[in-house]
Amino acid sequence: MKRYLALCLLISASTLLSGCYKAGTSAPAPTNVQVAAGDTSATLTWDMTPGVEYWIFKAATTSLTPQDCLSLTECGITMKAVSPTVVAGLVNGTVYSFTINGRIDGGKGGAGSPSAQATPRLAGATWSLSGTPLGTNLNGVGTNLNGVGFGSVFVAAGDSGVMYSSTDGISWTLLSSPVTTKLNAVSYYGGNYLVAGAGGVILRSLDATVTWPQQTSGTTNDLYAISNYGSAGFVATGASGTIIHSGDGITWTSAITPNPANNLYSVTYGNNMYVAVGAAGALLSSTNGGVTWNPLTPTTPISLITLRSIAYAPPATGTIGTGTFVAVGSGGTIVTSADGGTTWTPISSTPFTATINAITYGRQFVAVAVDGSVNTSIDGINWAATTTTPANSSPIYAVTRGLYDYTAVGAGGLNLHSK
Repeated sequence: MKRYLALCLLISASTLLSGCYKAGTSAPAPTNVQVAAGDTSATLTWDMTPGVEYWIFKAATTSLTPQDCLSLTECGITMKAVSPTVVAGLVNGTVYSFTINGRIDGGKGGAGSPSAQATPRLAGATWSLSGTPLGTNLNGVGTNLNGVGFGSVFVAAGDSGVMYSSTDGISWTLLSSPVTTKLNAVSYYGGNYLVAGAGGVILRSLDATVTWPQQTSGTTNDLYAISNYGSAGFVATGASGTIIHSGDGITWTSAITPNPANNLYSVTYGNNMYVAVGAAGALLSSTNGGVTWNPLTPTTPISLITLRSIAYAPPATGTIGTGTFVAVGSGGTIVTSADGGTTWTPISSTPFTATINAITYGRQFVAVAVDGSVNTSIDGINWAATTTTPANSSPIYAVTRGLYDYTAVGAGGLNLHSK
């Protein structure tokens, strides 16, 4: 196929744009073409006709035809496209135009559909609230969802061992769980889905969430968080200062910790180290894969504050730096470190009035609170409010990023999505 396309390119640019062809025929332009802007992406849908092969053309312009594409900025062609298709790698804030044409049996591409425009933007500003809470019983009461993560699909976990998966963060499928204990956190790396919960439970799946064998964690303490980073392995944290680490997600070993009395509610990886946070302002780091831990000291004491969650933003592309950590917690507290974990300072003005339960980072920080509020920030210091439709005041317990979107879950099976 590559050799054939290379030959097409040698023949002429115009031939490629029409669709390098042999003996087939052109097809009419597809109808009902819709383009929805996303975060560094756009999703195209259209009415497909059996037997027609579709090509998508995109460029950074306000108008586009297939024949114009190669002469325009950021021209891109998606061959053999099917509806829906996500066109990724776009620049937020830039206007893009899209057109689609069709061909039959390798024929010349026909006329393109009317040019349609979209301007990608950061996800997280607006949220859609599901009308049906997950896990509802006969009384319409849902099961609390306490954790959510993303690999190739979203996985949410909660009370009584309940677990769900979703390909889009909107429609969810109930999974078969081997436990009935409370599940608190979900993590993913390199094909490994990991779920942690009460009584030291750790579940692991390698088959896109179909089977979940329970692992031997080595602890009976409740686990509240789980994180990972490639060769740095996996780390889970929990009650009474519990920290366990693993190189493969299967064999777990207890870590050496300086604060055995404080519950540790969250852990993340950034700047070549793990950072865990918890009760009484606990703030710990490990630079050796979670084996040994040392306390970190905020600029302003936060010993009376419970830190519930932490996230890390790497340095911006093309810049020199160590990245930014943001930890959040009770009373709307937000603590930041802009030097990769060396100096920690609570921000003076927080947009939250209630306890912030969770924070994540995609292309910006997204934090969720017990009063249902959601706020976003590029730098962890300046925050913007978001809107949820319909409005939500139920507690949100967890949030995660997808490829181009965010999903949050909470009390009573609450699930929200932003793209």
